[in-house]
Amino acid sequence: MSLKGEIHLHHKTTDYSRQYLDPDGLTVHKMIRVSLKNFANNDHLGFRKFIPGSDKRGDYVWLKYRDTDEAVTFFGSGLRHIGINTQDKIAVMSKNCVEWNITMYAIACQSLVIVPVYDSYGAKECEFIIQHSESRAIVVSHDLLPFIIEIRERGAVPLLEFIIVIDDHISSKEKKKRKLPEGATHLFSDIIALGKANPIPDTVPEQDTLFTIMYTSGTTGTPKGALISQKNVAMATFVLQNRAYPMPPGEQHYLICYLPLAHIFAMVMDYVMIQMGCGIGFFSGQIANLTDDIAALRPTILPGVPRVFGKTYAKIYNQVQNSGWMKRSIFNMAYNAKLNNLKKGKQTPWADKLVFNAIKEKFGGRITLIYNGAASLPPHISEFISTIFGTIVAEGYGLTEVAASISCSEVTHFDIGSIGKPLIETEVRLESIPEMDYYVTDKPYSRGEILVKGPQVFKGYYKDEEATRNAFDEEGYFRTVDDERIYHAPLRLRIYRNIYL
Repeated sequence: MSLKGEIHLHHKTTDYSRQYLDPDGLTVHKMIRVSLKNFANNDHLGFRKFIPGSDKRGDYVWLKYRDTDEAVTFFGSGLRHIGINTQDKIAVMSKNCVEWNITMYAIACQSLVIVPVYDSYGAKECEFIIQHSESRAIVVSHDLLPFIIEIRERGAVPLLEFIIVIDDHISSKEKKKRKLPEGATHLFSDIIALGKANPIPDTVPEQDTLFTIMYTSGTTGTPKGALISQKNVAMATFVLQNRAYPMPPGEQHYLICYLPLAHIFAMVMDYVMIQMGCGIGFFSGQIANLTDDIAALRPTILPGVPRVFGKTYAKIYNQVQNSGWMKRSIFNMAYNAKLNNLKKGKQTPWADKLVFNAIKEKFGGRITLIYNGAASLPPHISEFISTIFGTIVAEGYGLTEVAASISCSEVTHFDIGSIGKPLIETEVRLESIPEMDYYVTDKPYSRGEILVKGPQVFKGYYKDEEATRNAFDEEGYFRTVDDERIYHAPLRLRIYRNIYL
């Protein structure tokens, strides 16, 4: 009996009605530069400045796409001017901010390699990643600077030459209190100034040029550095946008950016947004203030993870349950009517006016797209969030090694619990796992380990030939090490993880 199931292949699209870039020869560099030029007058990167004389923040201030284009050129040129060479590794450790994005784009445009480090990591993980990746420079936020200097002064990261400190957008009180500690080499604004005075052309990459070393969490051992190329990220962006973004390019939409850009899902979503000319509004750095940031931004696109959506669900649900009998009855009547219409692709204006508009206004009142990543949502939460906002939560399946893109549900198709069909240009198959009694011949649904092949699949693990060999089967399929069920006719994936059993 064969242990492998049939191949499910979604071929290259020929419908470019919502695309302006041909996938042939696509790189992150090309995607960035074309987007920044095409949408020059659109809002791009937004942040909230501190109100003068206060530690509170005001309205969002925006860099246009043309402003980002200029900043990327200057920062990339500045890195070259201080001695950074092609394919040198640059670590980034900060909460999401304008400088994070400018750094990421400049690295892509100069054929450098970005090494993201979670701002929540401790000394052990941070030291390992900087040392193992052989990073020559790090771009770091002010609050984490002493942490990095301490690691370097211990001699733990001997190849780290440059410490570039993000110095913008801090309060006037903080600027008075803080001085650049001895040991840091440059301010972010210094690099911009150097590049402005000494501009150089982009170092245009090939598709196979390494773009990022993205380290896995290391929950089962030492973190592994996934080698992800310019093509991997660019094609992941292309196939996800084709499936999950129904609006035409250039229409000004806004995303609230709070999921860590050090995570592959958030990074790829960023590129989906710029490919379509969206505004990316950064949260102010504290999850406790996220509601205030959302109210100020009034986003049209809301990304999230199960933990965030779970808290949203619990808060709304508990408020309803703790209300009076009459309010509960009205909510339930409106909810059931709206859910039934959502399944049919219809709106329920009376229910929105009576109940849901007040809830939606707390999130800015403009949300039209919701994305969930990192893990699948429990079906009851997905249904609840979809019904409240009147838009189907798009869920996908991916790992770091496949640039977060294997499958994705369609926002126009009500199929709660599904993570959708495989994305275009992506091959998916199952392999039986006899020791778990999972077989591709199981009825009514095949079961087994998911194997995947496609242009988004990574190159291997940095300095780990054995792990790289074990990651692929003899036909070149990447082993996800996920034992899932797979739905047929039409092919749809559903994840059954222990947490949701």
